[in-house]
Amino acid sequence: MLYTRRNLTCAQTINSSAFENLNVTKKTTFIVHGFRPTGSPPVWMEDLVEALLSVEDMNVVVVDWNRGATTVIYSHASSKTRKVATILKEFIDQMLAKGASLDDIYMIGVSLGAHIAGFVGEMYDGRLGRITERRKKKKEEDEEKRKKRRRKKKEEEEEGEEEEEGKEEEEDREKRRIASLDPAGPLFNGKPPQDRLDPSDAQFVDVIHSDIDGNTPVLVGR
Repeated sequence: MLYTRRNLTCAQTINSSAFENLNVTKKTTFIVHGFRPTGSPPVWMEDLVEALLSVEDMNVVVVDWNRGATTVIYSHASSKTRKVATILKEFIDQMLAKGASLDDIYMIGVSLGAHIAGFVGEMYDGRLGRITERRKKKKEEDEEKRKKRRRKKKEEEEEGEEEEEGKEEEEDREKRRIASLDPAGPLFNGKPPQDRLDPSDAQFVDVIHSDIDGNTPVLVGR
């Protein structure tokens, strides 16, 4: 479902064969919801769409996979995430064919939607824009990848890159990101990187934790 500043309250149904008013030259943000045991639409969706369009003139695409996410059996919904990611990639492929750039694609995934975003990013070898996540359960972090990134950064600094070039690189990285809000923990914790959201799935991966451990909420971004 497509929202733009021209249709803030009435979404247009789009798919890989019907793009309607999606302008591929603009930034496109995909919002992917998660597990919906009751089948009701997320109460936060409208506010998030409105907030995104209030700060930038972009395409906001709400990925509606409610039919697969609606079940009281969590594992059934979890098993659908790969298929949803494949369909979403097919849609993005059509966008790219029409002139869109991976640099202008930003994904926000919630709960199981966070892993769907990660799977899509993996299909593009981590060249996707940005992933932002907010999760209730902490996943294992890939320490080796973080070490490699730190070593790479150190090598770049030793090469004496100019400050302006560094700023441009950071701005470019900010474009290419995935945002994940409360990514699901059950059936994903402890899985290898290819089977869950991973820092390598995009140029920039945001993780926001709202884990209630005892009585202490934890908010973390990376």
